Amino acid sequence: MEDYKKRFINEFSELKERTSKLDRIIRKAEQGKLDFELSCPLALLKQQYKAMSKYLDILKTRAVIEEIDMEF
Repeated sequence: MEDYKKRFINEFSELKERTSKLDRIIRKAEQGKLDFELSCPLALLKQQYKAMSKYLDILKTRAVIEEIDMEF
């Protein structure tokens, strides 16, 4: 496999994991179940989550176009 494809897959995997973790934090915050206090507004975290999710969608589209074999 070409190096750029490996880097692409790693980038996708890392972003997917970070997006998932951020989603969990947002959900817990909304339920009042966080074991720590947020240092920034929840609305800002939600904006970040939206941007990260959109970026994931873009990477998925690129993977199809560039024929990078991935499991979504």
